[in-house]
Amino acid sequence: MTSNNLKILNFINKYVISFIYIILMFWCFFFEGDSFSIEKIIAHKNDPRMYLALFWAILSLLFFRWWMKFPKNNKK
Repeated sequence: MTSNNLKILNFINKYVISFIYIILMFWCFFFEGDSFSIEKIIAHKNDPRMYLALFWAILSLLFFRWWMKFPKNNKK
């Protein structure tokens, strides 16, 4: 691949896929399968559970990236 293609893939990985991953994980942790609504987020802006769900979403992204960086070697 050329250098320009690597820059584009790196941008997509860092800013698009990571943002989508955090939104999906936040939705799973905070909404627990309910429909996504901005009103619920605004209504719970002082709820620590919402911030904890955002923290877990970001932490899971960091663990996922760390796991992808250092995969296990199952070679024996």
